[in-house]
Amino acid sequence: MRKVVNRIAQRYLAEVVKLTPVGSYSDGRVGGTLRRGWTKDNQVIKRSNDYVIEVINSVEYGIYVNYGHRTRNGGWVEGQFFVEKAIEETSRKYNRDVSKVV
Repeated sequence: MRKVVNRIAQRYLAEVVKLTPVGSYSDGRVGGTLRRGWTKDNQVIKRSNDYVIEVINSVEYGIYVNYGHRTRNGGWVEGQFFVEKAIEETSRKYNRDVSKVV
């Protein structure tokens, strides 16, 4: 079971990295800090009946890019929701793979 959980987490990590936006700036610079910030723990933990492995991004502004945020002039920047999109896509692929086996 731990191998399966690790495989799902690896698939999610690849998906969320792919979907994480990269900033581009008016002076020509290109970002990528948020995208490079993703990591996956290698330890699978059993909690009650669940197996858990953490995929995290420690870049402090990631939550604002994902969910959206206010601007200094009172505006609003819409969220990108890349975390939720990656969860949905990983679940879809996982369910498709399981249905092939069953």
